[in-house]
Amino acid sequence: MLVIKALCMMDKRNYTLPKDKNGKVRFQERPIAYEFYYQLRKLLESEIREGKIAFHGEFDKRFQYYYPKCARKMPDFLIHVPNRKDKNYAIIEIKLASRSFDDILADIMKLKCFKEKLDYVIPVLILFGTEKILRNRLNKILEREESKEIYILGYNLDNCSIILYLPSE
Repeated sequence: MLVIKALCMMDKRNYTLPKDKNGKVRFQERPIAYEFYYQLRKLLESEIREGKIAFHGEFDKRFQYYYPKCARKMPDFLIHVPNRKDKNYAIIEIKLASRSFDDILADIMKLKCFKEKLDYVIPVLILFGTEKILRNRLNKILEREESKEIYILGYNLDNCSIILYLPSE
């Protein structure tokens, strides 16, 4: 899976913020997402250049009235051929595990909707966090029925390790 390869290629220096006044390392979602986008785009470059796919970041679908209401959202990343429902390959959402569970659940519902209503083949949630909070969030997510159709990856910011949960369809 290219998503895992892109995660492995990420350079921690590009998304780690300076330590705060207490000496604690801080992370923000956007720098992590940009680094992931950069690495995944490098892996997809030949397909993009040949016109086989488009790789869109924060593609705003809210104005597209012909989409089902649940799909009028702005996903973090889409890999698809625009205007071809039969070529909707992947939707990817990125979240810090420290975000509220409701925020994470909203992304899970978005992924589920894009899979069911727009035929995106591979819905992916990537959670970034430190060991303790990441495991806590992953356990809570996996208890939810909605998560069973989604590829869920946990990226440990402490040691750059990856945990993968496959859909249980």
